Amino acid sequence: MPAVAAMSRRVIGIDPGLHGGLGVLDVDKAGELVGVGLLRTPTLPVKRGGKTRDEYNPEAMRSILAAAVDGRDPSVRGVEVALEAQGARPRQGTASSYKTGVGFGLWLGLVVGMRVSYRIVAPAVWKQHAGLIGADKRASRLRAQERFPALGVIGPAGEGPAEGLLLAAYVAAPKGPANVSNRVPKRPRPTSNPDSVSLAPRRQTGGD
Repeated sequence: MPAVAAMSRRVIGIDPGLHGGLGVLDVDKAGELVGVGLLRTPTLPVKRGGKTRDEYNPEAMRSILAAAVDGRDPSVRGVEVALEAQGARPRQGTASSYKTGVGFGLWLGLVVGMRVSYRIVAPAVWKQHAGLIGADKRASRLRAQERFPALGVIGPAGEGPAEGLLLAAYVAAPKGPANVSNRVPKRPRPTSNPDSVSLAPRRQTGGD
């Protein structure tokens, strides 16, 4: 229905880790699911000290964020970005903490540069909302797969974007603690490719 579509908004959740990514969630005013998608953080191989390691690719990061922000359907009027806060974590090495901090800074700069509304959310906050306190990324992936079946099977490479999606779901939920509806669009187009930001088709009239 056009009236419902006109009130749709997009929430983009970002897991800033090197193997993180974006979870893109479109919901209507009532919190009903309209579309959902995943995007992995772009990286590029960099050789240092005789070793090749993956590093953040800022140019490609900007491109996928711009696609998520500016490439939305015209009926999706508002956009908000939720960025996961970073800090020292148990059993996380110094190098890993530093790298994630770099990612957080890159994403924050890109978001601010695009002049979109954003908020920073502590991991414990969205994890409590998703029922994942103390759980690992695998559990987050399975929870996202359970809550958003239109995505199909989410592989291990999609764990970071899946956490971004659950973060987006927390922000999009009506009145904070309430859950975003698990209702999926009629005849959704499943995708297991976390590199794709394609969203499930919009809800159609006539019921599920």
